[in-house]
Amino acid sequence: MITKLSFNPFKMNKINILAFLFVFSLNIFSVAAQTATTISGTIENPNIVSLELSINKLYLDKYETLTSTLKDGHFLFTLNLTHSELIELSDAGDFSQVLFLEPGDNLQLHIKEKAVTVTGKGAEQNMFLIKFNTQFKNDFDDGVMQPKILSTGIDTFQLLIAANQKKENDFFKKETSKDKFSADFTRYVQNTIAYRYWNLLFAYPIATANNSTALTVNELPAPLLENFSKVQVSNDAAIICEPYREFLNYFVIYFTSKAHGFNKFDDLSVSADRKFATAKENLTGAAFKFWLSKFTMGECARLSPFLTKKLLNELKDADKEGAYSSMVKKVCKDKIGLTEDDPNDKTGLNDTLIPQAKLKQELDLTDVNGKPVSLADFKGKVVYIDFWASWCGPCRRMMPYSKNMHDYLTDKQKSQIAFLYISIDQDTAAWKKGIQDIGIQGVNVLSGGNWNAKVCKYFQISSIPRYMIMNKQGDIVDFSAKRPADSTVLDDLMKYANE
Repeated sequence: MITKLSFNPFKMNKINILAFLFVFSLNIFSVAAQTATTISGTIENPNIVSLELSINKLYLDKYETLTSTLKDGHFLFTLNLTHSELIELSDAGDFSQVLFLEPGDNLQLHIKEKAVTVTGKGAEQNMFLIKFNTQFKNDFDDGVMQPKILSTGIDTFQLLIAANQKKENDFFKKETSKDKFSADFTRYVQNTIAYRYWNLLFAYPIATANNSTALTVNELPAPLLENFSKVQVSNDAAIICEPYREFLNYFVIYFTSKAHGFNKFDDLSVSADRKFATAKENLTGAAFKFWLSKFTMGECARLSPFLTKKLLNELKDADKEGAYSSMVKKVCKDKIGLTEDDPNDKTGLNDTLIPQAKLKQELDLTDVNGKPVSLADFKGKVVYIDFWASWCGPCRRMMPYSKNMHDYLTDKQKSQIAFLYISIDQDTAAWKKGIQDIGIQGVNVLSGGNWNAKVCKYFQISSIPRYMIMNKQGDIVDFSAKRPADSTVLDDLMKYANE
């Protein structure tokens, strides 16, 4: 394989689990009637002139704030809620308090220094939340837990987080006022405790791998996963819980790594595409929409236009209400320097439903006669795409196997499957000579420029040979397909041909 870049270590998103997470949704998922919820009270601190209520829109760290200016130490917030939410009340300084709100709650707070007393409707569960967060602050603090991951063996670490989980559950069970808790709050606490354990367990091999120069990720011992079959991976009711949302992240990373033989990826695009495939296969509902939104927002500045567009297409299909997709699209446009109506937008992001095959502008392909070629020209056929160059030895060594693939197919199968060879040669003459010398069968096109070729930039190709499969609808369905030397690649092609 000819590689453009040196090995790029498998990169982990930093464990960023905050015990004091707060979320507020602005009535964009539901047409249910809004119910007024109030938070009022007094604060004994003459230096504080206002309080802020933080809103984490769609759980995507896009914070909005409401401000209440104090009048003689009094404050008031009125919210219209359709379902239970978490918010954070703070003075923009060192005071902050997480509250669990339900439609119709009427909380009165008295704040003296950092001590908070809550009365009114919803008070019992919020007083418990304050006690719980105080008691188990270290259990939910990455500054405490991450060093333990990096300095402790997996068996010892699992015993630690299992013991923490038991203490948290016992604390909840012994709470004398829990019979006054709502079903939503009870579920929130239970999910927070349960998914925190699994979040940390799946984070362990990822964190240790990223702290190591080894090229592999350590698989979790089978006994530690015996009970995982009972875990609800897609759980809409748990999306409010930060440990659950972080669990989704590490679940996808871990099982993508497992599918890759626990080898670290050396190609960012392949890694991203495989993570997406894992998420799409295993997540549904709010879990999938949240994961895909968070992942796309975090990675679109580093990903190729092709993958960014693909992820946005998938999100738009999954997010029928358009709440997530509109926010993610805006963020990704900002990151790649585009405005909503930029006439120079060459990525196709202005219309995320454009099929992936319509890539004339992006790829600028020409055949041996200088005629423009588009992937859209192959619609209706399965296409095995081979990215190569005449100067690439490994590419040339794969060509006899490619010829064998042609020979194995019947005439009927050949009518359903096309072989497209995209060269990135800078020298047109060298490209044409390579075709003749090797005797390449199929459609030959050029995207010149070596590593600066448009196909390399669009698909973020950093090594050749590279293979992809496009289905009859014109969508890239395998971003890193098997090489011609692997006889099972024909099975993959026939699978798509028979769909």
